[in-house]
Amino acid sequence: MQIYYFFFSTPSLACLMTAEAAGIDFEKKLIDLREGRQNTPDFKAINPMSKVPAMIDGDLVLTESIAILLYLARKSETGLYPSQLSEQATVDRWLNLVVHEVRTPVLDIEVYRWVAQTTGNPVNNGVVEVALSRVNRALPILNDRLDKAEFLNGKRLTIADISLVSALDPVDTVGVDISPYPNVRAYLDRGRQQPWYKAVNAHFGAEVGLDQSRYR
Repeated sequence: MQIYYFFFSTPSLACLMTAEAAGIDFEKKLIDLREGRQNTPDFKAINPMSKVPAMIDGDLVLTESIAILLYLARKSETGLYPSQLSEQATVDRWLNLVVHEVRTPVLDIEVYRWVAQTTGNPVNNGVVEVALSRVNRALPILNDRLDKAEFLNGKRLTIADISLVSALDPVDTVGVDISPYPNVRAYLDRGRQQPWYKAVNAHFGAEVGLDQSRYR
């Protein structure tokens, strides 16, 4: 199995972490978006959308991060995606909230503020303001949930949890303050200590030499 990723892509990180948590043997294939590698003919043959992540497992070529997460969890039969319908629905609920209301706006802040600042381009304050409002609407809900349970589905680690850890991973670097949400803060810090996290990176941006302690 090969998983194609970029180290600033939180959807990619979620897939890598899930593969690690599932105990699946795989090969990491870096697609450096900074160099436009996603637009090469070889990669476009894998994903015509020119996006990461992507996965190849035998004859199967799969794109879109949620599809990859579900495939990895089901392939491993580790409980990262439960077998019971009602529990699946609970995981699906939290997974969708994480992807649409945390991961997407944090990525917008990453791209339109942090990347813009680091590359000398103007910040899109309008996009950043909307993104911050979306994150701060979702975080109280997650904070309340994590006050009642260690995991989002209340029972055990699932792909919803791994997705949330990866979605939150950039916050210290890109300037999203989660200190008003202590349960979320503690949850992220615990996630960063897990073997499946440490197998993928030391912290968000470590691959390019960022010292994340500067941003805390």
